[in-house]
Amino acid sequence: MKQLEFLTANLPESSAQPVYIVAIGWLYVVIMMAVTETSFPAGAVTLLCYGILPLGLFLWIAGTPQRRRKAVSSHAADEKPDQHD
Repeated sequence: MKQLEFLTANLPESSAQPVYIVAIGWLYVVIMMAVTETSFPAGAVTLLCYGILPLGLFLWIAGTPQRRRKAVSSHAADEKPDQHD
């Protein structure tokens, strides 16, 4: 297990943030795809189905660890006053 120690190292808090550059790049590609569609409805469907919905799902999944940490910390903060009484 010593060989895999670098995979389990505690990372700084800033690296745990969602990777927004990937989302920005994907959105740029999808907007360019939508612009090149032959009609406005086709472009709107492309933007929605290839861009907005998958991007929302990606950001929701990428933010799950942060939401869990926030829930745990708020739960721990709620219990701390009870322990002092």
